[in-house]
Formats: sequence, C-alpha cells, structure tokens
Amino acid sequence: MSRRKGMNTMQRRGSLFLLCLSWALILSSCSRDSASAIVRLGYRPTALSDISPVVLGELMKERTTFDLRLVPLSSPKDGFDKFHAGEIDAIAGMPLEGVFQQIVESSDPGFRAYGYQVDLPNNTWLSIIASKGSGIRSLADGKGKVMASLPTDQARYLIRRILVSNGYRDQEIKITVYNPSTPLVQLNSGEHAMMFALEPAIARARVAGHLVVEGGPVSKFLFNGRPTPLSASVLSTRFIEGHPAIADDFRKLVQRALDYQKANPEAVRSLFSKPQYGGLAATEIAALSMSTTVAPSAEILATMREFAKQLADNGVLKKTIDPGILEAWGK
Repeated sequence: MSRRKGMNTMQRRGSLFLLCLSWALILSSCSRDSASAIVRLGYRPTALSDISPVVLGELMKERTTFDLRLVPLSSPKDGFDKFHAGEIDAIAGMPLEGVFQQIVESSDPGFRAYGYQVDLPNNTWLSIIASKGSGIRSLADGKGKVMASLPTDQARYLIRRILVSNGYRDQEIKITVYNPSTPLVQLNSGEHAMMFALEPAIARARVAGHLVVEGGPVSKFLFNGRPTPLSASVLSTRFIEGHPAIADDFRKLVQRALDYQKANPEAVRSLFSKPQYGGLAATEIAALSMSTTVAPSAEILATMREFAKQLADNGVLKKTIDPGILEAWGK
C-alpha cells in the first residue's frame, strides 16, 4: 500500500513536471514568435526620401503577422551603425552611394532592397534652390557662387557633375555642405547662394521665399530623363531568411502604403505636422513635394549599375560593384 502510494506520488510529480515543461516550451515559443514578428524600421525625419514609414506608422496599423516599430535615425551612418549592431531590421531611404559602400566592404551587405527612391525630371522632392537675395533665376546664373550640398559623397559628386553639364568650369564651382538639421541658416543669411537639397528643406526654403531653379536635376542632366535611383530602402537578409512569410507581408504592406500615398497626398502631407516626422508648419506642408518610390526592376537595376560604375570610375567607390545583390531576395 505504501509502495503504491509512493509510486502514485511520483507519477503525479512526473506528470506535473511534464505539464510545466510543456507550458514552458509553449510560452517560450510564443515569446520567440512574438519577438520575431516585430519589424524595427529606421527612418530619417530630417530627410524625406522614403515617406512610407510615416504612412505605415500612422495610417496602416491593421497588421496581422507582424508589428512595426519606427526608429528615428540622425544620419545615414547612424542607420548603418544601428543595423550592424542588430538594433534595427530595415532602413528606409538610405543614400545609394552609402548602400554601395556596404557592398564594397562586403560582397553581401546583409540586406536586400524592397524599394528605391527615384529622381524624375521636374519632381521637386530633390531640387536646386537659389537664395532669394542672390539674383539667381536659373542654374546658369550661379557660376562662381557658393553651392551648399547635403553632407554625403554622393551629393557632392552629383552636384559637381550637374554643374559641369551646365557649362561650369572648375574655377566657377564652389561646393560646401549644410547641416540637415538647420538647412536654411546660411541660405537665409546669403552665405550660401544655392542649395542642393531634398525635402523637407525644399518646402521650408520655398516658404521663406527662396526659388527652386531646377527640380529633378540628376535625372534631367545626368541620366537623360530616366527614373534615377538615389536612395534605397532595405531589409535584413537575416530577417528575410528567418521569417520569409513576414518579410513578404512587410513588402506587400509597404506597397499598400505607397499606393495610399499616391491616392491620398493631402492626408499624408498632414502627418508631417507631428514632431516625430519633422513638425512642419501648415505653409510648409502645403509646399511639400513627396518622393517617388518604386519596386526593384530590370530598368532600375540597369541605371544603378551605370551609377555604380560612374562612382567607381571617379574614385567615390574603391572598386566597381554589382548592385544586383540587392535584388537577390530570399537567396
């Protein structure tokens, strides 16, 4: 009797142990699934190349397979640093030259592109601005005047080529950089006669009375009017390989956000009044031009390869790379 009672006690303890172990495994699995279903997306509030993070974060919250966490970035370097530290899974709107540099350093940069922001003729999300007091009314008027550029190698390279293509001689080209956090200080003071900038700096410049002298200058002057990718939005290959279904759902949701942006531009513009997206004034929002993001394609890849070769030939990249790796989704 005593022996049977002891065996029953042991069985009950064994069953309880197995039950606890099962619950522990279930909870652990749920915890892992929950953690894996978060896409941490880095975005730059002061450089509106890719607008989809704002739309995703504010207007498209009905996600069933993953949650989205927006992470503000101060600069492209901050974005790559956070990405390589494992703090974010995706980065929106990174300058293409910076993306290429990652391929130079490693043949596989650890991410794939899900969208490119393209420059188009007369699309003013990327523009050349002239100071209202400079007397400049066209790009030809700016010879010998100071041109302020975004502080990236890509921007400095592009603006120099644009000026040369417009008849500027070396001694007539004066390029400096501006602080993206305070882009209009030197333009307002007259220290900078022109500025090569992207939104929201352009909208703010317009409201301040400065003049857009060229919209979409990269495509117009350097790529014969073709859609020209200048930045890329990327997702970690580790995330893609570990969560292929969620990665596909993320890509589809981004496309829905872009479709919404196209169909509802005023609703999207209004979001930029929020401090986390730039805190623009109503007049600035009315003047805001929104970028065009396109999915990877053979046409865009051909232009990227041409751009990458130019950067390598001019010493901006240490070697020629093939950006086709960016489109090897799931491979």
